Amino acid sequence: MTISEVKEVLRIKMSNPQHSTEFLIGFPGVGKSDIVRQVKGELGYDHLIDLRLSQHDATDIKGIPETKNGQLQWIPPQFMPIEGSEWEGTSGVLFFDEINRAQTEVLQAVFEAVYDRRIGMRKILDSWHIIAAGNYGYEDSTDVVEMDSALKNRFQFIEV
Repeated sequence: MTISEVKEVLRIKMSNPQHSTEFLIGFPGVGKSDIVRQVKGELGYDHLIDLRLSQHDATDIKGIPETKNGQLQWIPPQFMPIEGSEWEGTSGVLFFDEINRAQTEVLQAVFEAVYDRRIGMRKILDSWHIIAAGNYGYEDSTDVVEMDSALKNRFQFIEV
């Protein structure tokens, strides 16, 4: 798709209350991240949380464990737009960039966010849209991790 076509698809998807998760896939430098920033601005979303997953650990996504009243609980990161957080009442895009360059453990943490729209026991706010982006791998000589079919099937792939 051309950049203008991708933008139009994202405008439609991001305006729909039914949440789908788009995966922008294309060669490095074609503007995948810029497309997300531009559409976010055009639609009037408040925030963009841009996570370059190749630079993160699983705990950066799901949080860290804590024992409270004899039970293990997860404390999610402050930057996650989840219910009961400072992000209540805001809108935005949670952008998992470079997703197919992330460690396997990070992909497992992202799976829950993409599939269940949850971080641990806490729901991602309905006013936030999740988008992912990555490169082809062999076709564009980038070093990517092969994602398993269970994760791939949770995305709507858009070639840029």
